[in-house]
Amino acid sequence: MKESYFYYHLINTLVKFINPSQYQGQPKRLHWLKHFKNSAPAPFIQYLVASPFSSLYYKAMIPIKDDNPTKSFPFFTIIIITLNIFIFIYQVSLGTGTNRFILQMALIPYEIIHFTKIHSLSSFPPFTTFFTSIFTHANLLHLGGNMLYLWIFGNNIEDALGHFRFLAFYFTCGIIATVCHIAIAPNSTVPLIGASGAIAGILGAYLLLYPKAGVHTLIFIVFFIKIIRLPAIFVLSLWFIIQLINSTGPGGGVAWFAHIGGFVAGFILIKPFINKSGAKS
Repeated sequence: MKESYFYYHLINTLVKFINPSQYQGQPKRLHWLKHFKNSAPAPFIQYLVASPFSSLYYKAMIPIKDDNPTKSFPFFTIIIITLNIFIFIYQVSLGTGTNRFILQMALIPYEIIHFTKIHSLSSFPPFTTFFTSIFTHANLLHLGGNMLYLWIFGNNIEDALGHFRFLAFYFTCGIIATVCHIAIAPNSTVPLIGASGAIAGILGAYLLLYPKAGVHTLIFIVFFIKIIRLPAIFVLSLWFIIQLINSTGPGGGVAWFAHIGGFVAGFILIKPFINKSGAKS
C-alpha cells in the first residue's frame, strides 16, 4: 500500500513538469556545431528528431542502469552504439557540409509517398533512408540519450533473442516506427532523424519480458535529486504515457508517433521473434 502511494505521488509530481509551451511553434532549429569549439558554423535547417530522451524524461527522470544481468555478450548492441558515435563524429567534422550529410541520411515522408526527391543535395534513393536515418542524430544530447537507452535495455533483448535475430528485430521496429510517422504526416518535407523508433521497440519488448526488473532512475524534482530503483513496468509505462500525451499537441520537433509505433511494435513482436529463435525469456 505504501509503495502504491509513493508511485501515485511520484507520477503526479513528475507530470507537473510537462511544459506545454515548449511544444508550440515550428520544429526546433539546429546549429549543428554548437557543441564543438573552433568549428565553422553550419546554416540552420529544420528537422524532426526521434529521441526517447525528451520532454518529461529530459527534465525530471533519467534511467541510468538496470538490475537485469545477461548471459551473453551484447555484440550488436555495442556495434550499433559504436556506429552511431562514429557517424556523429564524422557528421560534425564536415563543417559547412553537415547540412548536405543530414539531407542525405534523413528520411523525408513526402519523398517516400511520392517516389521522388525534393532536395538536390540528397544522393541516396529515398527508401534507403529508412535505414540511414536511424544512424543520424541532431546533437550530443540527442545521440547520448538514444545510446543510453539502447545500452540499458538493448543488451537484455539481445540476450533473449540471440545476436542476429536481435539485429532483425531492431531494424524491424525502426522501420515500423518510421511508417507510423509517415502515416501521420505523409506530405511532410521535414527531415526525420534519430534511432529511437527502433529503441522504442526495445523498450516495448523489455516491458513485456522484464516488467519487474529494477531500473535505477535519476530523479530531478525542483532541488530534489536522487537515484531511485523503480520497476521497469513503472518506468517504461510512464515513458509510453508521456509519448501519448505529447502526441496530442504540437510536435515540437519530436516525432512522437514514431516513438509510439516503435514501442507498440516491440511489445507485440518480441514474443513471435523469441519463439522463432527458440530463445527463452
